[in-house]
Amino acid sequence: MAIDVKQAVQRAFEHARELYKPQDLQDLRLEAVEYDELHKEWKITVGFDTGKTIKKKSGMNLFPETSYETQRAYKEFYIDEETGAMKKMLMA
Repeated sequence: MAIDVKQAVQRAFEHARELYKPQDLQDLRLEAVEYDELHKEWKITVGFDTGKTIKKKSGMNLFPETSYETQRAYKEFYIDEETGAMKKMLMA
């Protein structure tokens, strides 16, 4: 029985939490979904906060403004359409 997009997303989130279990993934979000008809798989991209802060400067050189934002990591999960198994995970 083939899985639909909602089930594929749910599986990707489960795999992300399980693979990063020692960490509590903060702000885990769905970023993108793509279906590969040739390989019969779902490509689900999820993102989460790494806990690191990035310092950014903007504005003119004489009066730079400094801002901080939380660094995010992105992972692509390839989920088999028929079995729902994770085929692979890559950095996005």
